[in-house]
Amino acid sequence: MVGLGEWLGGPMAPMRIEGISIEWPGRPLNFKLRHAVRVGGTGEPKVTDFVEVGAYSGTRGRALPLVGASFEVLGPAASGYEITADALFLGSPQMRVTGQRVVVSGPSGREPLVGLRLQIAAPKVALQPTAATPIAALTSPPIHASAGIERSNKGRVRVFRSRAAAKA
Repeated sequence: MVGLGEWLGGPMAPMRIEGISIEWPGRPLNFKLRHAVRVGGTGEPKVTDFVEVGAYSGTRGRALPLVGASFEVLGPAASGYEITADALFLGSPQMRVTGQRVVVSGPSGREPLVGLRLQIAAPKVALQPTAATPIAALTSPPIHASAGIERSNKGRVRVFRSRAAAKA
């Protein structure tokens, strides 16, 4: 498990990722976050259906890597929110994608996902200085969706990896 904005695997500790589950108990009302993955294997990669926060997508115990993933924000409260996904696929340079719907995949679509970092930023309000606008409002940092999430155990992405079969 990693916190929002932290690497799962990634450049310093790459690991093949088999599945993803996103937990976000304090997300805003009327705000949905969902994801789907592409699972690799010997045949054509298989795309899962989109699942919402709390649900799992991928495989368990089959040692099949994820070769792509899609993330999106929906709902009336999602207007202006953006997802930033940093992804690392085996043998490929790190990529970064930003938007309300992001899709990450390696160059051929078959490279295993070995690192993932997600961030969700709230809408940026362009403030124009007026006589009634306090200076602090103009210089305050952007609001992040994780602002109401405690770093200890909320806003986490859970990774499921298969265990190597014991040799007889």
